[in-house]
Amino acid sequence: MNTGITQKSILNFGLRQEEIDKLSIEEAICYIRYHHEKKYGTSSILFIGFSDEERIELTNSAKTAGMTVNSKISNNLTFICGSETADDKRIKKALEYGAKLLSKNEFDIIFGLNQYNLTNCSEIFDTSIPVELRIAKPLSNFDNNIEINSFSLESDEQYIVNIYKMTCSCKNFELKNRSKYPKGDIRRLCKHLINTYKNNFGIKNTSKFQNYIFENNQTLHKDFKKFTLDNIPYPVTVNYDSKDEWWNIFIEKENGIYECYGYNPMEERFSYGEVPRGMTAPLRQKLKEMKKQLDGETISIKSNVPKNINNHKEIPIKVQVKEETKSGCFSVVILPIIFILYLLIS
Repeated sequence: MNTGITQKSILNFGLRQEEIDKLSIEEAICYIRYHHEKKYGTSSILFIGFSDEERIELTNSAKTAGMTVNSKISNNLTFICGSETADDKRIKKALEYGAKLLSKNEFDIIFGLNQYNLTNCSEIFDTSIPVELRIAKPLSNFDNNIEINSFSLESDEQYIVNIYKMTCSCKNFELKNRSKYPKGDIRRLCKHLINTYKNNFGIKNTSKFQNYIFENNQTLHKDFKKFTLDNIPYPVTVNYDSKDEWWNIFIEKENGIYECYGYNPMEERFSYGEVPRGMTAPLRQKLKEMKKQLDGETISIKSNVPKNINNHKEIPIKVQVKEETKSGCFSVVILPIIFILYLLIS
């Protein structure tokens, strides 16, 4: 492997030198193969200047890497790979459309890998995050602001999304304080980040639960509680921020398929009346028990909170006020009696 060519290629993909220095060459190549900027969720490439035999070989390699092979230049072209005798005008036109230029050697080096081996790379997968919530962190080649329209048909608002910083200008990101979660924690993502991450960065090495989250643009709450129900083989996961707000109820089905229901613990009802068939009654009972348990934990926490020192200072003041009031009332009653006695004697 030509290290010089590899370093140059990686820099051309937008990674910063300090990031490259923290990755092995193999890790950096694996990253840019699977995590380069894509258009419409899929990478495309055009080969020019090659013989029919070479083009067939390159096309097979590109398809194995999950890319589509274009027959002409278009504005959604991701890469152009040219031979030494390729038409310079066609290359220039492709570059004007935003395609990245690769030599055959660079294409073979970057897209010749077949395995995704970044899960043990702490620069990309933060091992401090629980594995079920851990996703790959985009590096600086995704450090750009993207405008995305609101998903609501009734709104014409636009939001600014940056998947390298994992930030969004929407209210959900701010109100849910999603920035408190580290980059690489799936709970940090609002719907706009989920959609942009999925389509531009690409999901790789994700669990079936995470796949469900990305496929359905499902945002997550802070806490999780998992349990099973009698005679029902599928585990249930309750995802919540507090004991009183809406909960997400995730139910795992056969073959790792998930269903999600909204549940209001205060009103003890499911969102839109949609209930999990065949397990509604035992699930309701379990959710009621969970609510009682969380209520009990809240009461316990409150009872253990130390009293405010200022409250102790207020007690003598209140007592003093009451004493002064009693004294005043006594004076009001006694003085007229003394005056009457004085008149009788005189």
